[in-house]
Amino acid sequence: MHESVKAIVIREREGRGSDRLFKLLTESGQTVTALAKGVRRKNSPLAPGCQLLAYSSFNIFDYRGWTTIDTAEPEEMFLGLRGDLERMSLALYFCELLEEIAGADQANPDLTRLALNALYCLSGEAKPRELIKAAFELRLAALAGYEPDLGGCADCGGEIQTAAFFDLRSGVFRCEKCDAGRGIALGGGVLKAVRYILSADLSKLFSFSLSGRAMATLSELCEQYLLYQIDRRPSTLEYYKKVVVLGHTYG
Repeated sequence: MHESVKAIVIREREGRGSDRLFKLLTESGQTVTALAKGVRRKNSPLAPGCQLLAYSSFNIFDYRGWTTIDTAEPEEMFLGLRGDLERMSLALYFCELLEEIAGADQANPDLTRLALNALYCLSGEAKPRELIKAAFELRLAALAGYEPDLGGCADCGGEIQTAAFFDLRSGVFRCEKCDAGRGIALGGGVLKAVRYILSADLSKLFSFSLSGRAMATLSELCEQYLLYQIDRRPSTLEYYKKVVVLGHTYG
């Protein structure tokens, strides 16, 4: 039985000969591992739609215990990021995170919406990479069930309006009086950005601005919080950071 599905290609693995295995993140936010037979052959009709980071319409079917790709028609190739090593490496980091969070059995369509919006934004180069990365990480953490508690100071219950301290371990905010050096200090601009990232419609997720030290603080918070929650450091993050350093060195 054939099934049509739209999905982002988030990982590629070697198969036999010219075959390849692909991890797809479908519109439902679920992952599917699919075999593309002969995709590495010259002029394979499957090749364009099966490229890493492509968003494509797939026709799949079960064959001898494998989910197999029959057709793959690209919907969006995100060409704007393919010629930029820093943006491409950041997109691959996003894919590794998505593979970590998404599963084959539980639907979470907002994962795919987040991924598509991030890739479109990254491809368009309208926003700084640092902002896209931070917003993606924090919203992904929330979608994975690790949304920080913004209800007020976790210790005294007092309202926090202009500044706070964020505890990476517990995902809570504290006022200056209660923090006692346990959290990352956030000014009003960073706190406002955190609230925006966690509440904005996904289509407008990256529609904010932050710069200087405030952007650096947000970046540190979002990365460290997500990595603490998933309890691993993706290899693609290390690669991305090396690429950025090289870019700054030779740029």
